[in-house]
Formats: sequence, structure tokens, C-alpha cells
Amino acid sequence: MSDENVKKYKDKELTVFWKPELCIHAGECVKGAPGVFNPKTRPWIQLQYASNEDVKKAVDNCPSGALTYIDQNEEKKEVPAAEESGYLRIKASKNGPLMVQGSFEMEDRDGNVQLCKGKAIALCRCGSSRNKPFCDGTHVNVKFFG
Repeated sequence: MSDENVKKYKDKELTVFWKPELCIHAGECVKGAPGVFNPKTRPWIQLQYASNEDVKKAVDNCPSGALTYIDQNEEKKEVPAAEESGYLRIKASKNGPLMVQGSFEMEDRDGNVQLCKGKAIALCRCGSSRNKPFCDGTHVNVKFFG
């Protein structure tokens, strides 16, 4: 979950950030603002094709936390509901990843610990992700059921 691979898309008022390694390819962004989020075009995020409100709604519906935004006209708020309550929320998605939201420490197999504060991540349950422990959407291709 390094911040080195964060893609930034900006217009005058809104900046959208995409963390590809967290993306589970659920397609909620495409459903919410298909003119803006189009994986068949480059760049795949084009903010000029919808209102900022529509873009923000689509980003807010991202289940993995791969998409976030900063609106220069608003006070920054990126703390999920689980963080506000002080609880860690873990939810098993139907036929998909384990969604983890809140603040926690993540330790990799080499013992490196990263503090994840107010974040949402998707962890692989199907065992087929090429980005373990994170989900990469492969569960759709392998027809994971669970």
C-alpha cells in the first residue's frame, strides 16, 4: 500500500486520487459517472465530463478506498464512519473481498508495519489475487463463491 503508485487527476476545484493496488474493479465509479470513469480511454479518469458533485458521489461509492478526492472548496474529510466511531469494520463482500475499514496496523510477511489510519482496504478471499493480500478483482474471473 505504498503511496508511490498514486495517480492524480485534477481540475480547478477537484482532485481525484486513484490507488491502483487497492482497486478491486467493482465498477461502482463507472456506474456512478460513466463519462468520467472509462477504463477504455486514456487517461481513464476525465473530470470534465461530469459535475463535481457527480464525481464525488461516484468516488464515495468506491468500496475499496482506491478512489479518494479533495475538493478545494470544502474542508478535507477522509475519515470513514468506522474511524469516527473508533471501531474497525470488517465486512465479507458477497462473492468478493473482505472489506476492512478504520484504523489498524498492517504487517507484511517481512515484518514491515504500516499504520493505516482511517482507510479502507479490500483483502483477497479467493486466493487468486496477483496483489496479495489485497484484492485485485480476480475473484470475478475465477467465479469465486463465498
